[in-house]
Amino acid sequence: MISWADGSGQQLSLNHRSNWFGLDANMSGIALSRLAQERKAWRKDHPFGFVAVPTKNPDGTMNLMNWECAIPGKKGTPWEGGLFKLRMLFKDDYPSSPPKCK
Repeated sequence: MISWADGSGQQLSLNHRSNWFGLDANMSGIALSRLAQERKAWRKDHPFGFVAVPTKNPDGTMNLMNWECAIPGKKGTPWEGGLFKLRMLFKDDYPSSPPKCK
C-alpha cells in the first residue's frame, strides 16, 4: 500500500484492490473524476455556512461517493440559526443521475 497526503490534510492510499480514492476498482472512473473536480471547486469557493465533506472509509481514506452536508437556515425566517444536515449518496453513473439525499 502507498499512502500520502493530498495537500488538504486528507490521507489517500492506493493498494492492489483500490483506486486513488480508496474505493473498489469497479467504481465508475467518470463519477470519481467528476466528484474529485467538484470537491476541489467547492473547497475554493462555496456559499458561507454551507458544508459538504466526503465521508471516510474505515481505513481513513476519502469516500467520494458518500458526502455529509449541512445547509444553514435562511436569515429572517423561522429556520434562521438552524443547521440542516443531509447525506448525499452518489451512484456509479453520476453525473448522469442525481445523488440520493437523505
